[in-house]
Amino acid sequence: MRKMLAILFALMLGFAALAPVALAQDDGNGDTSDTENQAYIRYANWRTDGIGADFYFDGEQSDTANLEAGAVGQWTAVDAGAHTFGAVDTGADFDEAGAEPNELELTPGQWMTVITIGSAEASNLRTFAVPIDAQELVPGTSMITFVNALDGETRVNFDRDGVPFVTELAPPGNADGLISDTSIPVDSETYTFTAYPTGEPDNLIGELADVDMVATNYYLLAVVEGAEGPELVMDETRFAEMLMARGDLEAPGTLLEAARGQELLAPFVQLLEETGLSEELTGEGPYTVFAPADFAVDEARSRLGDDQEALANWMRGHIVEGDLKFQNVYESESLTALTGDTLTIEQIDNTASVNGAEILTPNVAAMNGTLHIVGAEPVG
Repeated sequence: MRKMLAILFALMLGFAALAPVALAQDDGNGDTSDTENQAYIRYANWRTDGIGADFYFDGEQSDTANLEAGAVGQWTAVDAGAHTFGAVDTGADFDEAGAEPNELELTPGQWMTVITIGSAEASNLRTFAVPIDAQELVPGTSMITFVNALDGETRVNFDRDGVPFVTELAPPGNADGLISDTSIPVDSETYTFTAYPTGEPDNLIGELADVDMVATNYYLLAVVEGAEGPELVMDETRFAEMLMARGDLEAPGTLLEAARGQELLAPFVQLLEETGLSEELTGEGPYTVFAPADFAVDEARSRLGDDQEALANWMRGHIVEGDLKFQNVYESESLTALTGDTLTIEQIDNTASVNGAEILTPNVAAMNGTLHIVGAEPVG
């Protein structure tokens, strides 16, 4: 049933969430460019010597400076086209360090992770780029990019729940021209991942047990050189982070900014501000908000008048603690609102209703939770 819902929602919502849109966006240097020609880049420092890294892009130091070992930076929008990139020790000059730039061709709408591996002391510091398949994810799915980021010749297998899932990923730049990364969409469930050298299942590199894959989020699973040998690491990107990089969600990307970005929720945002609840939705959370569409807010105003306490209570009755994606809601029988009231969930046709209010648009992403736009509740 859930897979059928995912397909139906894909048809209903289309495949536009990560497609380029024509917006003017500041690149961080005071310049604006058309997002139809934008690509997106971030940096990962997986060096074996534990030293921080400064990353360079087209000969200039990027905004990602002093990225500590093991850390992954934020997504940044850049112009598509031909570029160069590289990395040096934090505080070092790229030219004086004798670093050799790498060439990179970015296509519009492409998402790329630049990874540095190796050790400066051993004169084998290397930087390479890994594409992230940022295709539109239907509700109930996540995207995983698997990477072999070892510095050597060892090929790697990744198992999921004890079954081979990705096999024979070779290290980057290998002489045989074999791939070192691949992206695969998966159902958003709980999995255990293990990694080991190809042909040596008993020689475990690492295990990530009981990983909850959150719907609409993107994951990077990589085998990297650790302080005591190869290890398995994971990085998670919330969909809201990608929307902010693309300019479709205003930073800091809270539920309030997410609501402001939805035309149907303009009256809802106004009521949030009137009742003083806007601050609550900019807090740490996380919260799930069943945000009433414009006509639903109009109906509530006509029923409750100017009673601010009653309106605030009505609004809080649409907010639940925790970050619940659509499939979490769909699979629930009831939820508890901040008011303590019970919200009854019913499955109807291709969606669900909350106290009789149909979910019109699911999974509006934010950094501190999720919005689901709903219609009006039945009266009487």
